[in-house]
Amino acid sequence: MKKIYVVLSVLVFVVSFLNAEFSYRLAEDRDVEELCELYHEFVDDDKQKLVVFSPDVQRSIIQENIEKQRLFLSYDNDAKCIVSFLKMYVVPSEELSDILEHELCLTTENQLTKDVCYFLPIEDILHENELMPLSAINSEDANVFALEKPVKGILRNGTQDSCAYIYYGSAYTKQNYRGSGINTMLQRVAMGSLRNQFSANRFVVLLYGQVNENVSSCGMIRVFSDAIRTAFLFMETDRIVLHHLRCRAYKPDFDEQGNLVMVCDEAHEGRGNMVIYQV
Repeated sequence: MKKIYVVLSVLVFVVSFLNAEFSYRLAEDRDVEELCELYHEFVDDDKQKLVVFSPDVQRSIIQENIEKQRLFLSYDNDAKCIVSFLKMYVVPSEELSDILEHELCLTTENQLTKDVCYFLPIEDILHENELMPLSAINSEDANVFALEKPVKGILRNGTQDSCAYIYYGSAYTKQNYRGSGINTMLQRVAMGSLRNQFSANRFVVLLYGQVNENVSSCGMIRVFSDAIRTAFLFMETDRIVLHHLRCRAYKPDFDEQGNLVMVCDEAHEGRGNMVIYQV
């Protein structure tokens, strides 16, 4: 009888979830308390993937990101709760060097672990939440579109004038809401809100870090492609070509005094990613 009750309870939740209505928006001051509470819900696996500060510091970081309009959230209108959040913004020049050099280790001083060119037909970029692995649409013919090494170097060092760098990170979705496309939709809303900030540039670059467990995830690249397609509708093309560069990076951690430090060992190893679109 108990097993039947558990199955029915799960079924009721699934049905309710499928019928739920979600809204996607920038985080506001009124969301600070609830966002702080979400961090308290993190399990060990979440803490392995995201940097979690002490409660007071975390609150300050949340407030700063809200003030700078960098934090986006998904809200379950029926359950009346925040279920997902992420940080996304166009990086100002004064912050770019630190992200490229220290956080993502993408500068030319670091060895590339991946250097590929993706050839994406427009009609295949994004169909709702059906995200095909990028390897399935790679084309050897796309090599002819590959960026020249000096251009890659300029972009990796952040010295290209006409370039918008979009940072994506700190993404989290409550466990019982995962796998339903909520984070993908939130990415699309966030990326769409930034289109006016990068549509006048010669290059648009997506920056993000990954722990080793997530290096096969490519949904954010397809969302980026969709935003590119929409931002440059004036261009008559049947394809989008992207260049994906990746370097070994490390997730920071805290020392015994509570200071944030870089720990360059296997347990903290991950990847820094740069996805480039040339207009």
